[in-house]
Amino acid sequence: MNMINFVFPATGAPYKGHRFLISVMDKVRILNKSLADRIRIHLTLDEDSSQEMIKVMCENGVKENFVFHGVVPHNTLFSMYR
Repeated sequence: MNMINFVFPATGAPYKGHRFLISVMDKVRILNKSLADRIRIHLTLDEDSSQEMIKVMCENGVKENFVFHGVVPHNTLFSMYR
């Protein structure tokens, strides 16, 4: 399966739009499940401190679309973009 990866450098701040990303993934899942199964959104957030967001992901059935990396060094972030 050819995966589609997005990198989203993030902090826990509410203005970063995490809920919007969850909502968009939910819409994609409803409209085209096979496409949604191929999408991964890589977040530079720590999973342990994102429990409320993870709860919303699970409620919307999109948890598997998100990958938590925690804080990553600048060089690692650039390699993720590549």
